[in-house]
Amino acid sequence: FGLGQERSGEAGTRKYGVDAAYRPTTNVSLTGDAYRQYKLYTLEQKDMAEMKVRYAAKVYELYAGLRHAEDTDVNGGVFTSEQVIAGAKYNLLRDRLVLSAQRDQSVLDKNASVQYPSRTSLGADYKLNDSATLVVRQEFTQGADGRASLTQAGLNASPWTGAQVNSSLGQQLNENGARVFSSMGLKQAWKINAKWSVDGGVDSSATIKRPNHALIMSSADSDFTAVSLGAAYRLKKWAWTGRAERRHSAADDKTGLFTGMNGELRDGIGVSAGLQGFNTDYSSGDRKRSGDLRLGAAYRPAK
Repeated sequence: FGLGQERSGEAGTRKYGVDAAYRPTTNVSLTGDAYRQYKLYTLEQKDMAEMKVRYAAKVYELYAGLRHAEDTDVNGGVFTSEQVIAGAKYNLLRDRLVLSAQRDQSVLDKNASVQYPSRTSLGADYKLNDSATLVVRQEFTQGADGRASLTQAGLNASPWTGAQVNSSLGQQLNENGARVFSSMGLKQAWKINAKWSVDGGVDSSATIKRPNHALIMSSADSDFTAVSLGAAYRLKKWAWTGRAERRHSAADDKTGLFTGMNGELRDGIGVSAGLQGFNTDYSSGDRKRSGDLRLGAAYRPAK
């Protein structure tokens, strides 16, 4: 829930899936991805399967694919999106400017998945110098819940060694009106020696204007401040990471502890394990404790 951490929409869920990639030539790659996700407390279910073919040249990239997404609610209702995906990236000005566009078009009159509506995404990244990039994003969605748009502009910078600074201003627009918000994040990593490193960060999002045009300082469902501290220990083929985070918002206060290991059993075979624990205190006075253990394996056959 802090900088670069778990999305709030995946809290309290169980998720498993598979992904694969194949590169028949230097420029062409084929990828596939499929997963099933359950909400542990409501048993809502999300299924997604996607396949893409990608062509990458020196200054541009093209890709296209198909996606099936299916949501099942607590009452057994099924909401499906069948989509055709297409996108492109183009590098200009000797890679200082990167333009991108993607269209997720629902077909066969199937456009009901909340997470995967018809969507157009446009982006531009302009490298101001070696340590700062200007980022602009525009997104339009058309789904079963109506139409919406999201506009964001910001700056990603690495002003000194080990530092990451992100700052942006955005606007969400739907049938209820516009919400204007700002976000900022700072992360600093320190390398102690060849094996040990530590990092700390702060991440914050604040609403500037609600859809009713009232100027406010925070919004219970969207605004938060999160701080984190982490450490890592790395060997040649194995690594351990640990992290503690604290997130505060008007709706709840959440503490999270994370630890994990990953490595290679032998060439081409990798394994990983992660343990997470959360304690959430809600503004209503309720409290929830949760945790999960994640195991993973990867097989990468030699060429």
